[in-house]
Amino acid sequence: MAAVTAASLVTPVFATSAAAAGTLSCQTAAPIFVRHADSGLELRAHQEPENGNPVWNANRGIGFAWDGQMRTGPGGRTYEFTPEGDVNKFVWNGTSWENGGTGDRIATGWHGWGDASAKTRLTIDARGDFYGFPSDNALHWWRYDEGTRTWAERIIDTGWGTKYDMIFADGAGGLFARSTDGKLFRYQYDADSQRWLEYERQVGGSGWGQFSDVASVGGGVFYALKADTGQLRWYRYLGDGAWATDAGKFISDGWSSAWQIEGAPDACQILGGSPTPPATPTLTPNFTAPLAAYQGDDNLVNYFLVNEGKLLHGRQRHTGDILLVDHTPITGHEQFTGEVGFGVYGDGKLEIQANSTADAGIRGRTQTTKNLNQWSAAFTGHAGRFVSSPVIVKDKDNLLVSFGVDASGGLWYSRQLVLWGAPAKSTFGAWRSLGGSGLTADFSALRNGNAIEIVGRYADGSVRASKFDGTTLAAARSTGVTDVVGKPAAVVHTDGTVQVVVRRTDNRIHTQREGTSGFPGAWQQVGSLVAAGAPAAVLAGTGSLELSVRDTNGFVNTTGQSTPSLPFRAWEIRDTHEAGTDTTMIRTNAGDVLLTWRDPIGEIYTYLGSFGATPSARSAVGDSGVSYTGGRTRR
Repeated sequence: MAAVTAASLVTPVFATSAAAAGTLSCQTAAPIFVRHADSGLELRAHQEPENGNPVWNANRGIGFAWDGQMRTGPGGRTYEFTPEGDVNKFVWNGTSWENGGTGDRIATGWHGWGDASAKTRLTIDARGDFYGFPSDNALHWWRYDEGTRTWAERIIDTGWGTKYDMIFADGAGGLFARSTDGKLFRYQYDADSQRWLEYERQVGGSGWGQFSDVASVGGGVFYALKADTGQLRWYRYLGDGAWATDAGKFISDGWSSAWQIEGAPDACQILGGSPTPPATPTLTPNFTAPLAAYQGDDNLVNYFLVNEGKLLHGRQRHTGDILLVDHTPITGHEQFTGEVGFGVYGDGKLEIQANSTADAGIRGRTQTTKNLNQWSAAFTGHAGRFVSSPVIVKDKDNLLVSFGVDASGGLWYSRQLVLWGAPAKSTFGAWRSLGGSGLTADFSALRNGNAIEIVGRYADGSVRASKFDGTTLAAARSTGVTDVVGKPAAVVHTDGTVQVVVRRTDNRIHTQREGTSGFPGAWQQVGSLVAAGAPAAVLAGTGSLELSVRDTNGFVNTTGQSTPSLPFRAWEIRDTHEAGTDTTMIRTNAGDVLLTWRDPIGEIYTYLGSFGATPSARSAVGDSGVSYTGGRTRR
């Protein structure tokens, strides 16, 4: 363990004289802790971090035998990462070490972080959170709770160890990362919402590879040690890609590339600056959202729903009776709301997620045995601070992607991570913004070839569709109306065109299918039924489009068309018991249609729409070839 004693210019991408948003405020002097090659520890303090004038306090030796690697945190915290994998915490109070200089061992098993190769791969921000990329090349976030003496850990991104060779923090959640070809990038992570507020913004051109180490003191101020000359240079980043005009100026010499330098991350801060942490929206409990339904490869139907804040799993008992359903609570949290999102991993196991009125945070659970009611031990918190329920869909790489909408109507996504070359269950990256505004919580996501279609209702009553290619969202395709009520339904045809089904302010159901050049803007009214809920739609294995919706009496009605050239058949009441939720429709493994909803007391109703195998068989069951059977499920 460490012992302590008492008391050529790189050009940023943009340089500007504009003042940063907010006001830079710094301590009297910015401390820089220096670990020498002989393991001695020295304190140097720069008196004018605001402007980079070369005014320094006298150097002061404050320790020896600092083997391994050293890191600094807020409040004078200084950490020793030993070659044996221990993490020891010391606290410098400005004049001396607390606790007589005796360290507090706060972790063991951190192997590799005390090695020289880890010198620039770990950093601590002004909040005290740790960020680093170990041998899995992923970016990890850690937080140590000093009260409970426990650690929390997340993996928030991947690929950092292959594209970056240096990381240093700036304020709370601000990260600079240097690429292996010497460019500098800026990130901003909000640990509470688990969002990337800024992602991979290039702020420095080539040439940053000449620095052996960087000491950041917060507020955009940091010091870079030039490896070949031993010069220390001062930088001030102003935000939004801008730098102080004299960023990069020389302020000291006689330093060594063999030294490790660490700045106090809270010595400077921006008062009144941006970005501000996302606010937590207040969610009204919604226990009448549509069911989520899924048929496993064992041909048994699974239902997921929120009942009085609890997450419930309904599972068909055997294939001989679609109405016999077992109900099991998934315990661990009792403030869920809205719809349950689910996705199917590559091995057939399920991921389920739902939002919470406690903190507008998404929580997820992973199935541990395929087709059984067996789940991971606890919910995984994915945060988000969203107004919507999560929507999960599998992408072209067979990875799950979860989507959510924030309070301003912006769309966010979180993607299942790949670690050590394999998809990792229950592990999703931090939320990334797809931009936009005005999108409501009434949206869906559907696979369309290699892309994912986002179809949603906006605050102006319009319905738009956008393609997500895995990183960006294409320009929205308008359907030409601004009077849509509730959530639109959508299907993707085999030719890749999207068809939307909506309830408009006339309370009739309307549909429109896009052509080769987008949506034509011409809507077809589907019969004269007066609807009271949002429609559901599904394409059966035959290609037939089936629709369902609640009417003003609360009864569920269905209709459909066998081909786009034929009219919809007349709406028909499926059940004379009042529905308490909107409907859900899915295509079964056999290509039939499953229709389900809940009544006002929470009982599940299920109908199976079966199609004849031959044209003659279809004619016996109706023009569209579908015959519905079912009713209220039993337990």
